[in-house]
Amino acid sequence: MSRLFVSNFDFEHQLREGDSFTLPLHLWRRNVELSFLWFALADDGDAIVIDAEVDTGFCESMQKRGLARVQVVTSRVGIPGGMDLCPWGWSRSVQRWGSQRGCLMHAPDENAIVRVNSRRFSFSHERAWGLALPAAEEFVELDSLRQHLHDVCRPETRWVIKAEFGMSARERILGTGPFVSTGDVNWMSRRLARGQRLYFEPWVEKMVEAGLQYSIPTSGEPQFIGCTELLTDGRGQYRGSRWCDRRHVEWESEIESGMQLVREVQRAGYFGPIGIDAMKYRDDTGEIRSRPIQDINARWTMGRMAYECQRFVPPGQCFSLLHVAAPDDPSTLSTSDVIGLLPDHLIWHGGRRERLKQQIYLLWAESEEVLAAKEKAIV
Repeated sequence: MSRLFVSNFDFEHQLREGDSFTLPLHLWRRNVELSFLWFALADDGDAIVIDAEVDTGFCESMQKRGLARVQVVTSRVGIPGGMDLCPWGWSRSVQRWGSQRGCLMHAPDENAIVRVNSRRFSFSHERAWGLALPAAEEFVELDSLRQHLHDVCRPETRWVIKAEFGMSARERILGTGPFVSTGDVNWMSRRLARGQRLYFEPWVEKMVEAGLQYSIPTSGEPQFIGCTELLTDGRGQYRGSRWCDRRHVEWESEIESGMQLVREVQRAGYFGPIGIDAMKYRDDTGEIRSRPIQDINARWTMGRMAYECQRFVPPGQCFSLLHVAAPDDPSTLSTSDVIGLLPDHLIWHGGRRERLKQQIYLLWAESEEVLAAKEKAIV
């Protein structure tokens, strides 16, 4: 059965705000631009919803590089009937969208989706299994959170407070010391007023992060798919994923902890793709420690998209999927071992042609050292 890929990369916003969520223009544009990531997963005959016009030459060039022959359709017209809906994540709004267009849907229970994607779920298991960071805590009201800051923070202590639903370093505030600003208080108060919880964590010195990819069937044992290294900037925001064949050996303990958690997710009623972010960090004494359950993403993930790209890479190569600002001259990066997954331009409704500000590159090399040098040159 052919699949119809839908790019609700605003999935966490949909979970957090439900039917009251109105997609702002900047997130709508982001969804459209990231739609091209589905080329990593698509097979011949699949379709991708892209709400902008794409130069036909771009799709032809992608096919010549080995990517699938897919249909590009819009959400307004051209939706083929009877296709299997494949969204980024199974929110209520995307299921309503699919039902209105006659798509076939095989989605987990809505309550299970919300529950396992919440930080409440991951933190409860971190705490129960003795894996939580020192002084990490969950809060349901503001005064106790402010008291916790006063109790555990010295003036130089760096920390992060996270909302119940978030992704890629969004929906959080960073701070130093035992006090919070008026703006931070307002941010926290709004989320607590919606019935959400907040999560305090000390800011730790990250050494390396990994995205552990699993697949959960409707019945039977979950499967470990693969491990990709997360590439982030100084603020912890996602910038790409890297894959090397030997990498999973360094994360065997975290992979096993992740599998234990994935079984709990399955028992909660979720099935489908899932990614768990893990981290190795240096503590105050200089010792390297592991945080095997940093985040749960019960949906497709950027790391999984990167892992699936290996079918386009020559055997035995390391590769990465890198999110960067679009170069002034794309032709300078047009080589045999680099593929730009986004077009240079899109034509929006009304005929306005616009150059994209970002690009996503798939690049590969014979070793991790050479690959890292290529990544640095592109960034």
